[in-house]
Parts: sequence; C-alpha cells; structure tokens
Amino acid sequence: MSWIIALHVIGSVFIIGPLAVLPMTGLRAIREGGSAQVRGLSRTVMMLGWLTVLVGAFGVVGFYVMNPAYRNKLGTAWLVWSVVLTLIALVLTLAVVVPHMNAAAKAIESRKASTAAAFDSEVSRSGSSGKPGISAVSGSDTAAAHRQYVVVSAVSGIVSLLFVAVAVLMVIR
Repeated sequence: MSWIIALHVIGSVFIIGPLAVLPMTGLRAIREGGSAQVRGLSRTVMMLGWLTVLVGAFGVVGFYVMNPAYRNKLGTAWLVWSVVLTLIALVLTLAVVVPHMNAAAKAIESRKASTAAAFDSEVSRSGSSGKPGISAVSGSDTAAAHRQYVVVSAVSGIVSLLFVAVAVLMVIR
C-alpha cells in the first residue's frame, strides 16, 4: 500500500506546489494587464484546488492502511492539524483567491474597453491630424484591479504559508 503514500507525495509536489505558486504568476498578469492570462490561471488554480482534495484523501487513506496499528492514531494532533490547515487553505483558495482573480480580469477588461472608447472618441473629435489625449478614462477600473491584486497577493501568501506548515507537520511527525 505504499503506492498510496507515493501518490500523496507526488500529488503534493505536482498539484499543491503549483497551486501555491500560480496565484503569484497571476499577480504578474494583473500588473501587466493580461486579462486572458489571469482568467486562465484562475481556472487552473480552481482545478488544482479541487485536486488538492484527492491529495489529502490519499494521505489519510495511506496513513490508515499503511499499518493497522496506526488506525487507532487517526486523531493524532499532527494529522488533525494537517487536515484542518489544508482545508483552510483550500477554502481560501476557492472562495477568495479564484473569485478575486476573476474580478481582476474583469476590471482589466473594463479598463481596456474604456481606454479604447476614450481613444476612439478623442480621435474622432480631434481629427486625424491631432494628437489624441486619453484623459477621459475612469480610474475606477484601475482601482478595482489594484484592490483585487492586493487581496490575491495577501491571501495566496497565507495559503502558501499554510501549505508550508502542513509540509513541516508531515516531516516532523
């Protein structure tokens, strides 16, 4: 049954690792104004978040079937804390990080649309020979994207720290 523990460890590396890092990549995309990239990363983070449930399940099942003597120790503190911290990280990812990444993508798209509309309006008013100015663009979309950026940054940092704590608990058990 050690293959179950192997799946747990492999899943931790290839699912939880990227789950902790991809929101940081999303921050770069938000700064650069790449709404399509932010949306794609948001979908990937959501998928990896749900796959984290499988990683945790492999860990608990592996612990349970690895040795019958361990069956009485399912309530050990390190295991309970690992499950609780993983669940908190998962809820923060799916309920806060993913929706805020989507909101940032929407704000970026709004900002691009209003910038393009202001540019077209200025060009039509000034004629083809004048230099258009884009002073009519609202800053509310930029402020909204910045707010989303701050939330994604803070919460994804907390999620990463939670996963580090779980890894430490797994190693020192």
